[in-house]
Amino acid sequence: MSKSYTLQDFSKNIEATDIPNRIIRPFPATIYAGGFLPVYHQPVETKGSRYLMSDWSGGLVVNQFDTIIRNPTYLFNYDKITGDLLMTQDKKTYIEVDRPQVKSFALQNNSGGYVFMHAPLIDNGDRYFQVLWQGDKYAAYKSIKTKLIKANGITTGL
Repeated sequence: MSKSYTLQDFSKNIEATDIPNRIIRPFPATIYAGGFLPVYHQPVETKGSRYLMSDWSGGLVVNQFDTIIRNPTYLFNYDKITGDLLMTQDKKTYIEVDRPQVKSFALQNNSGGYVFMHAPLIDNGDRYFQVLWQGDKYAAYKSIKTKLIKANGITTGL
């Protein structure tokens, strides 16, 4: 029987490469603007990015037991298309953090920070929402979703 690794194991400095049956994806050799996010070469010019941050950023994670997990060797990014929290330690491979194990997370870079959390009253817990404001009784959330739309490449001469 294989051991089941949880987010708490990451706080004990178990590296992502030590976890069996993990989702690890290598990055392409191409780098973008000094960052190490994958670059997809499209035949048509694209605008925008599927990632929230232009580079990996520091942050923290709050697990389902309200334990704060903070480690300076962990770098994060948020995939706006799939809604996954991505984590890396070496900027060459990354894992998708298991959604049921993460209650909320915060990302921070030089230009500011973002806080995301599950909002079970709005959604069934499959998505993260950006927290704009949170009070005692009410909160304001923002849903971030990016959708790729293929350009038709047709010109009518107008």
